[in-house]
Amino acid sequence: MAIFKKIKPETHKAMEAKMDKPHFPSFSISLKHLPEAENWKVGDRYKIAFDLEMTGLNISDNFSNVEFDIKGIKVLNKKLFNKRSLI
Repeated sequence: MAIFKKIKPETHKAMEAKMDKPHFPSFSISLKHLPEAENWKVGDRYKIAFDLEMTGLNISDNFSNVEFDIKGIKVLNKKLFNKRSLI
C-alpha cells in the first residue's frame, strides 16, 4: 500500500478574512487521460499515482514552485472514499 504525504491547506494573510474554506493545491486533467473519473462523484476522495518528469524549479523570496510533465497515471484502487472517511 502506498503511503501518501499529507498536504496541509494554506492560509494567505492578505486573504485570510475572505477565505471561507482551506486552500489546497489543485490540478486538473483531461478525461482523455483519466477516463475512470467520469464515473466518480464530486466530493469523494480517490487515490491516483503519477509518473512525473520534473521540468522546472523556480525559487524566489516570495514564491517557489516546481513544474512537472505527467508521463503516466494510475488509479491505485477502485475503492471510493467519501469526505467523512478517515484516510
